[in-house]
Amino acid sequence: MEQFADTYPMGLQGESHRASSPSAEPHVTPGLKNQDRITEIRSRMLARQSVTLRTSYCSRHLRRDFNIASAKMYVYSLNRKYRQKIAEALSDLHWQISIVDADTTLLPYGDLDVSWLQSGSYDLVMVSAESASMFRALRRVDNLVARLHAAERSGFITREQRREIIAPINMAYVAFKQVSMKLSNKSIEELLSESNLA
Repeated sequence: MEQFADTYPMGLQGESHRASSPSAEPHVTPGLKNQDRITEIRSRMLARQSVTLRTSYCSRHLRRDFNIASAKMYVYSLNRKYRQKIAEALSDLHWQISIVDADTTLLPYGDLDVSWLQSGSYDLVMVSAESASMFRALRRVDNLVARLHAAERSGFITREQRREIIAPINMAYVAFKQVSMKLSNKSIEELLSESNLA
């Protein structure tokens, strides 16, 4: 399973760093995967949203996971007990993001220029409160990791430090995906291996 922290944005690894124009139009990416799963759902809550993400790995997770997770959460949340499990996994994901985002010892860099990061724009449909919460989490992670990449580019942190900072969020995201999509349970060793922590 791919992780948040493993993708390098363009502009790192010794290339010349010319910031793109802030007014540059973001690339509008074709539809997300599994769009047919969403169009089949007849939900009372239907919200359309356009979003621009700065980091390629959050873009990849949105494209790959959002529709399938949204469809499965919609169906699985019809069971009240399982809806509670999904809510707990989402709550943990948001909590991990908030902990990292609020820790000034981890991110003491203030405002950093993230305009050089590639952006992609996506149109998506939220069919439940759970899919809206997943969307908010991915957007928050995108903002956080954009700052981490900018801090790395500025020499404040190393790639390894960036991975260590984002590791708790990676673990929470893997756990959320397991619950939201009813994936098979994995051992601690497997989760650590997938998060590059083992």
